[in-house]
Amino acid sequence: MSIKEMLKGNPIAEAQVEEDSTGEKLNQRVIIDDATPIRVQLDESPTIDIGDVQVKAGNENIGAVKDNGSFWTHSKTVTQSANATSGADASGAPTTGQKIVIDDIIVSVDTAMAVTIEEETSGTDIAKFYMDANTTLQVTPRNGLKLATADKKVRIVTSVAGNISSTITYHSEA
Repeated sequence: MSIKEMLKGNPIAEAQVEEDSTGEKLNQRVIIDDATPIRVQLDESPTIDIGDVQVKAGNENIGAVKDNGSFWTHSKTVTQSANATSGADASGAPTTGQKIVIDDIIVSVDTAMAVTIEEETSGTDIAKFYMDANTTLQVTPRNGLKLATADKKVRIVTSVAGNISSTITYHSEA
């Protein structure tokens, strides 16, 4: 049964079958109202476009997700200090006119302390962690932590002297 026959009489669906000069079916397209569920079963193996999704007949997966990674350029800064009570830069400068977005934070300390991630100059707190001695913390914010001001670095400030090591992975955006 062709797609056209399957959908015949359905007022919210439209079927279009293209054929080449020999009568071979090149493309079968189904257009459905976005609120209408549809089940399509084909004896042939054409590709059907439903919105932005391609559904192929046969044994191919439907709904598989492929992560090609992020589309921006990541930067990484490793900072080590024996006393960051006055603050230490934890990133480089962003692209001119843009803001830093923190993608990952890894912090290790040898002394119990509060660790504050802040914006350069303004001192605006981005995040604060209370850490026990000899611990490591890893944070991957779901949507990133974006600084409030363009052209500012990320800084780390600790509540007491003690060894701290941080790795901040970030990117720049408007």
